[in-house]
Amino acid sequence: MAVSPHFLRQGIGTKLYEASVAWARERSAASLELNVWEFNERAIAFYKSLGMFTLNRTMTTEI
Repeated sequence: MAVSPHFLRQGIGTKLYEASVAWARERSAASLELNVWEFNERAIAFYKSLGMFTLNRTMTTEI
């Protein structure tokens, strides 16, 4: 899910999130998960503001 930079701070991300939650609930999902890049602090802050939390972390190395 992404919102064009031109349309940030207009509530679009929140509406997309709410629609995703509604879709999952309608299908009796137990949880909703997403992947976000660690460097994307703005997105992480946004998802935390919606009540999401970090469940696990994937770590990698270049070889």
